[in-house]
Amino acid sequence: MAWRPAASASDRAPSCSARRWSRPPGASTSLQVDLLDDLRAQVLCCAPSFAGQIAEAARARGLELALEVGIFGGGTWTPAMRDRLEAELGIRALDAYGLSEAIGPGVSAECLVGHDGSHVNEDHFLVEIVDPDTTEPVASGGVGELVITTVTREAMPLVRYRTGDLTSLTTERCVCGRTTARMRPVVGRLRDALQVDGVRFFPSQVESVLVADRALALGYRLVADGGRVTVHCAPHDTGADRPALADRLRGALRAAIGADLGVVVEPPGTGPRTG
Repeated sequence: MAWRPAASASDRAPSCSARRWSRPPGASTSLQVDLLDDLRAQVLCCAPSFAGQIAEAARARGLELALEVGIFGGGTWTPAMRDRLEAELGIRALDAYGLSEAIGPGVSAECLVGHDGSHVNEDHFLVEIVDPDTTEPVASGGVGELVITTVTREAMPLVRYRTGDLTSLTTERCVCGRTTARMRPVVGRLRDALQVDGVRFFPSQVESVLVADRALALGYRLVADGGRVTVHCAPHDTGADRPALADRLRGALRAAIGADLGVVVEPPGTGPRTG
């Protein structure tokens, strides 16, 4: 058979704008939004922080994406972030959990019907919740450290592996009919705990305050320097009173966490792009 080169893009019927497809390859937010818009994608799978960037970029360009469902994992995210992503992307946001030591994605995921905790794939993983200090079992519904035992993994099985992730389990039947254990969203990771003036807290607690304020864009950054933590964020509106917004956020964070955090409100469009 004679060799022939593969057809070039110009030889095939384009499925979307040639202007957009002509951009250099990469995973930039702008390119991802172009693809979602051109292909009228209905499902988005990514980290919740990147979904926030997608929402911000689509909003800035006045695009109405065709997304219906988002499956988000690879980082802790709060109910407040879920509400913002659902509102701004017009989706049903589902939680998914995994860790590279066990499998990567696939330990558990929420269903569209229940939308109330991630179904653990118990044919492959046994899960427990223990007190992180004593390793004693925690009562059903109580928050503690997630411990995983792999059932079917070969070569490198895990037996009662301490993940460092804080969550809770329920064994109540889901409205979808399944009876497998369900994980609540991870509320924090032990190694990510921060402390200011003797008060211990998790980044997720800061996120809950920030994303609940609709004046703010979804991107934020926490900078820990010794015993001080500073929050960097940015508003949507170019006319926002940034000093007043910073004062408001400091008060809200103090009320929620019990510690005084520094707050830097940067100009719109120049704030941090990841959580």
